[in-house]
Amino acid sequence: MQDVLTRRQLVGAGPAGAALLALGSTPARAARRRTRNADVVVVGAGLSGLAAARALVAADRKVVVLEARDRVGGRTWNASLGGGHITEVGGEFVGPTQDRILALARAVGVKTFPTYNTGSNVLIAGGVRSLYPAVPGLPGDPDVQQALVATLKLDASAKQAGVGAPWKAKDARTWDRMTLDDWMRAEVTTDKGRAVFASACQAIWGADPAELSLLYVLQYVAAAGNATHAGSFLRLISTAGGAQERRFVGGSQVVSERVAQRLGARVVLRAPVRTIAQDADGVRVVADGTTVQARLAILAVPPALATRLAYSPALPKGKVI
Repeated sequence: MQDVLTRRQLVGAGPAGAALLALGSTPARAARRRTRNADVVVVGAGLSGLAAARALVAADRKVVVLEARDRVGGRTWNASLGGGHITEVGGEFVGPTQDRILALARAVGVKTFPTYNTGSNVLIAGGVRSLYPAVPGLPGDPDVQQALVATLKLDASAKQAGVGAPWKAKDARTWDRMTLDDWMRAEVTTDKGRAVFASACQAIWGADPAELSLLYVLQYVAAAGNATHAGSFLRLISTAGGAQERRFVGGSQVVSERVAQRLGARVVLRAPVRTIAQDADGVRVVADGTTVQARLAILAVPPALATRLAYSPALPKGKVI
């Protein structure tokens, strides 16, 4: 924890903070550091970082990808169970409207297969166990049905919020002052319906409705669509026709591994970035063992991790956690 706090204090320190972190390396380590030149340096070898690098290479740009871990894939990971078997940790499923990841998988030769979805689903609500058909996957309990119907209102607001700039929507301020829990208590009429709705939210976001800004949720729901189909809360929780419809043969991390194989030596593993300094000549990114001088940098890491780096010039205050 002390290391995290120290890094956060250095985020806003500009050149001094960047220099201090850079001096954290021993002289021997600094002597071994390799300097590379590129048009663009990408920080992070998850799906977004690798996809960006792939597009840049296709545009005949020189690229270096720096990844802190000893693997690619970010929040997709095929964890070994032994005997050649794996379990997917993190992102696992894919479905309709997720056009870009499906196109990327096809481009690198990764196939999909249907998620098992036959027989009956089990619902335990209010201490009562009931079954309902996996297809179409709609419980018969009237309280649960009311909660699901209420999500159509969520979809309508999500369409207004959109994906690109939800903060510009007419009701953005109102939505951002509300939590998803506020919305649920106004629109879902029974305790059983609220309990099931909250369980669905926990499965999607790993958080309780009271922890989620309604504006954020609306943008997320909107993103469950594409150019021809509006986003839908039900699509997020559905198997047939929804976000859990299919899986990748060999596990989801295979997509990133195939992209990284094609990028070859452009991808540098075990290279956690420490400092990013920008000036009139471009950007200088210092990682353990590697320094990259480039025209531009792409940060393809979660915002909470990005703010732990030292920047020169310093990040705006609104970007510092």
